[in-house]
Amino acid sequence: MSIETTSPGSLLLAGKTVLVTGASRGIGRATALAAHREGAYVVAHWANSEQAALDLQRRLGDRGCLVRADLRDETGTETMWQEALAWHGRVDVLVNNAGAWLGSPLEDPAQWRQGWADNLAVNLTRP
Repeated sequence: MSIETTSPGSLLLAGKTVLVTGASRGIGRATALAAHREGAYVVAHWANSEQAALDLQRRLGDRGCLVRADLRDETGTETMWQEALAWHGRVDVLVNNAGAWLGSPLEDPAQWRQGWADNLAVNLTRP
């Protein structure tokens, strides 16, 4: 299946601002690059892969902005959103791609509950 532009020579996302979470690697990186090819300004969220994020920034050029945030933390999520808005004034599209499996040791009930809370935050309840 291919995505076609609305008319020859036009770009589907020209002038739009797209925030992609988990953009430094994998599907998020491919999504960020595809949005960029379609004319978008891309806010690329990353958490741990600094070198991959910097490489992505080089590819996005002046239509790209890196934002580092820990999505397990509500403050980090809010900071990410505010930095995205500050960079280009708005977010037209959110690609909620970030995901992870964070260990939850069974031996310690408090750690187990926190691990599940962190997993739910990253994968479900926070952008």
